[in-house]
Amino acid sequence: FDQLFDDPKVPNGIKGLIGRLQIPVLKVAIADKSFFSTKTHPARRLLDAVGDMASRLPAEFGPSHPLFERLQATLQELVDGFQDDLAIFTKVRDDLGALMAEEDRRIEEATRVEQKRVEEMEKLALAKNVAQAEIKKRFGAHVLPMPIIEFLSRQWLRLLLIVHAKEGTVGDSCKGALQLMDQLIWSIAPKQTPEERAKLGTVMPKLIKNLTVGMKFIGTEDAVRDRFFAQLMNCHAQAMGAAPAASTQSNAPGTVGGANRQRARGAAAKQGLDRSLDFSKSVVVKNPYGSGDVSVESQDLDFTEAETASRARARREESIRKALDTLGMGAWVEFREPDDPSVRRPARLIFVSPHKSRYLFAVGRAGKEIIQCSRAEIGRRLRIGEAVKLDKPPEESLFDRIMGTLLGKLRGPMRLPLPTA
Repeated sequence: FDQLFDDPKVPNGIKGLIGRLQIPVLKVAIADKSFFSTKTHPARRLLDAVGDMASRLPAEFGPSHPLFERLQATLQELVDGFQDDLAIFTKVRDDLGALMAEEDRRIEEATRVEQKRVEEMEKLALAKNVAQAEIKKRFGAHVLPMPIIEFLSRQWLRLLLIVHAKEGTVGDSCKGALQLMDQLIWSIAPKQTPEERAKLGTVMPKLIKNLTVGMKFIGTEDAVRDRFFAQLMNCHAQAMGAAPAASTQSNAPGTVGGANRQRARGAAAKQGLDRSLDFSKSVVVKNPYGSGDVSVESQDLDFTEAETASRARARREESIRKALDTLGMGAWVEFREPDDPSVRRPARLIFVSPHKSRYLFAVGRAGKEIIQCSRAEIGRRLRIGEAVKLDKPPEESLFDRIMGTLLGKLRGPMRLPLPTA
């Protein structure tokens, strides 16, 4: 017990409660020598349960903690009730197990909000991937002017992201947003026949109205909206075969000046396309699952690596993938600081998002600190040694740890007190 009281892993607030067990345990040790040699001894198992619970409690554990009084009453039951029947040790250990399970549920409830947030961020990241793919597909199929490229990649992307996150690709809102994007692209294509021009004149009012509704929904600034509609008007004028108001006859497609301007617009469009296709930046959108705005980053939902010439590297990558695939709830991973590998923080996996793109780890048994990693990030840490998967919980039982320390001291040189004069 002296060794236990010196153990920094046991919160000070629980040491006083554990101290009450000294007399009952002393009685057991005197009456039953198997106490030291049998790991399944009821008294030893109780001490181990107490140690397990102590390791899960926060360092500031004390009378203000909701579990303190119940733990105190449970241990006092042993102090008051033990005579010579070891069954009471088993009974109290079972009661402690129930308290531990309750504490685990409390911690799980406390982390549920974080788990929900992680799951929502995964859905948003997936929605961003889908929205980007839809826009890229249309960029590849059409030669578009730069204003349209910028509008789709910076504004309409946000709308597609939100509606996909809320309804998925089968939702009416998502289908409508895609159809409106296709209608916008059709509207700026050259209209060669009177019928096409007439159709554009009929479509334009509703197109402008629906685009306005969409931009208001995603919170597009008024100045950005007005500038886009001015640019769109020029695009429609060109599609109808009429020159914009500020232009001259030299802009006509059949002239040398018109051809030069067409090539310039094509070069500008390609430059805008190259710039706007960088979807790696985060996108700020209205949170479809709550209030306020949320920043959505691109998320690689598949943990894949390019093949390398080194077979050893390939085997290592395969082992990492297998480790991730078999990383189940409750598994322990030891995180090591890159600047100081001696700093090691064991953490238990408490949540895996549905698409296995994000992981939540609770540091230590108390679980007060949460480490969040993407699949790629935990894979990278495992690969370079900043994280190591543990085959078992990081600590041996309380009794074995204390006895190992005591035996180590006994095997050392004896230090006898010097006689005094």
